[in-house]
Amino acid sequence: MLIGFRATRSDRPHIEAVQKNIERSCRKMELRQLAQLFVLCGNDALREAAQIAIQNFPNDLPFEYEEQRESETYTRQLQETAGNWAEWGKLENYRSQKLPDEPSRQLVYLENPKSEEPKAVEAAQRHEQNMREMALFNWVTDTFENGAISARMTIDEAWETAKGIDHAQMFTQRDSGDISDMTRGAVAGAAAVAFCFPKESGDDFRSWAKDVLDRAFRTPEPDEDWFAGSIIPWHPLLFVAKALASQVSLESVNHEAAERLLALTAHPLDQVSREATKQCLACWDSDRRLAWLGLDLGLRLCIRQRPPRGSGGRSFDAQREQTERLEIAQNSIEAYLAASDYPELITPPAAWELAPQERMNWLAEEGDGIDQDDDGAEMVWQDPRHYWDWDSAREVLALIPIDKLMADAELRAKFLTLADSLLDWTLERMNPSWREGDPHGRNDRHTDLLQWIGQLSTTLAYVCTQIGEKEAVTRFLSRVYQLDDEECLSFLSGFVNIFICLAVLDADEVSPDAIAILDSALTRVLQDRTFERRSYREG
Repeated sequence: MLIGFRATRSDRPHIEAVQKNIERSCRKMELRQLAQLFVLCGNDALREAAQIAIQNFPNDLPFEYEEQRESETYTRQLQETAGNWAEWGKLENYRSQKLPDEPSRQLVYLENPKSEEPKAVEAAQRHEQNMREMALFNWVTDTFENGAISARMTIDEAWETAKGIDHAQMFTQRDSGDISDMTRGAVAGAAAVAFCFPKESGDDFRSWAKDVLDRAFRTPEPDEDWFAGSIIPWHPLLFVAKALASQVSLESVNHEAAERLLALTAHPLDQVSREATKQCLACWDSDRRLAWLGLDLGLRLCIRQRPPRGSGGRSFDAQREQTERLEIAQNSIEAYLAASDYPELITPPAAWELAPQERMNWLAEEGDGIDQDDDGAEMVWQDPRHYWDWDSAREVLALIPIDKLMADAELRAKFLTLADSLLDWTLERMNPSWREGDPHGRNDRHTDLLQWIGQLSTTLAYVCTQIGEKEAVTRFLSRVYQLDDEECLSFLSGFVNIFICLAVLDADEVSPDAIAILDSALTRVLQDRTFERRSYREG
């Protein structure tokens, strides 16, 4: 889809016109390709003007700002570039030779003397290396996206390219400018391919790959200019997680891969943490306990703690939070190794907290005269210190293989308990129980939960395809129906949309339970005040 257009009938002619324009041959040419035509053309005036203008590049540098003229380094860079382009305007640099297949025709080409200089040779070699590294990353990406070895290069070519780039300190020297982060990811990705596609790789490849992945697993994060929500598609640990999951499916006694996968779930970068959770759940068929504990760990990490009051909100300590995350992950690892049961899944903390009113001012400064422990302080309902990070939790929910989980009788009951608690938390946030009887107490902040509500309604739609109509209505939908019209329909819109796709459009046969569930939802929709018959119709 082109940016600025929608997949609508009215936009289709415009989309086709833009695509047709893009496909024109002139759109695939560069301006410098036209320069040669003018330098060598038969028109004397055009030829001489082009030669003079191009050869004058070093004397007419393209400064964009006046301040750039004062920079010797910037001026020198422009002069080097201009000197290289100036050679395109000199006839003596052009050569010709007969085409082998067509002797009657001549091939005219440029032989730039600047290209033989050491700097130019080094730049050309660096460019060639960058192209190889980019090609390797594209091969890795294509391979994992399609679930098959990419045809962009053979697996042996990819291995040779990765080996040529790899060195012992590759993943520890993050500040080195010699190798980009994308290149590190490409090498780690190539190593992951050896384990994710074992039939396509040999023992030597896997031996090299194991060493690479061991080193990549210890990749440190930068100390500064770091953001947990960054999206880094070439992060090495994304590929390490994929490789670890494939090793879990192969090992029987050694649990090192499973331990590492659980440890990665606590990684400070959200993208890596989520990928580790995803790969834990991908091990459902090979190691169900790992998948279950990985899900539980992913949910536990969604319970976060607000920084204590003071320092104007600057008391957030990323190192302290990461230490706590690692402790939670270590507890999950110990539980995985020590027992064989399936623990209950963690449930969200309280949606609200009754605490002194001063606690509401999280950004208050220390020494402002407020005593947190003052027994005389007014108690009010407010956001809790330990809160449910619903934005992270919705991403975890989206990864759950609900059909497989609901097929297990023991885990089914435990997962339904989690679903109950998630709905309880959501309804309490949308319509707090402590505001009952207050006509002005409606919580308009439920709009902040729209993305969470969308994912929870999707999850419940999947769950309801696995249970009967009576349980679906009694357990989940009846509680949603009790919300006011706007809140109820906000929840039901996502639920009904997904449920129809699953139970009607994609189903081989529409079950009576599916019809009954949809009929129940329709009955509640028709109770909306919009459908009330009145003598006066507003609007």
